[in-house]
Amino acid sequence: MLDTILDIKADVQHILLVLLAVAAWRYGAAPERLCTAILMGILWLGDVGNHWLFDTSPRFTAVETGHLVLDLTAFAGLLVIAVMANRLYPLWLAGLQGLVVLTHFAQGLTASAPLADSILSIAPFYGLIAILAGGIFAHRRRKRQFGSYAVWTIHPPTARREPRRRL
Repeated sequence: MLDTILDIKADVQHILLVLLAVAAWRYGAAPERLCTAILMGILWLGDVGNHWLFDTSPRFTAVETGHLVLDLTAFAGLLVIAVMANRLYPLWLAGLQGLVVLTHFAQGLTASAPLADSILSIAPFYGLIAILAGGIFAHRRRKRQFGSYAVWTIHPPTARREPRRRL
């Protein structure tokens, strides 16, 4: 049974992410689309690019450089979106991706529990998908209820410039 689940895991992730991308494109705004693009990059660059460029056959026994760079880049992107977006869920996304990054450092310190490392680096992705789906749903509901609203909390420097006060 576990073998069957592991065999279809990648297919389920790809299907969920494609459905999420369609929903983000149809109902989401810029933060939802950017977060979806980052998740797609994690999955497809990690599966296709990293495993094609680097031989990662002994997984979860040492730090995998390709996955570490990919996860750090995704964490930085999600963190920037979390700081700038007028939404709460990107903070959760950045937090879960931060957990994955910390798992890489734990693998570097000790390789005593490869099963725990695999769970901590794979399982948060399902949480990322669920949280992003909830964020898209919340954005759609909020837009229906209140109409258009500000997508970003940080505006360009030319917007709303207050006059200087002289002392």
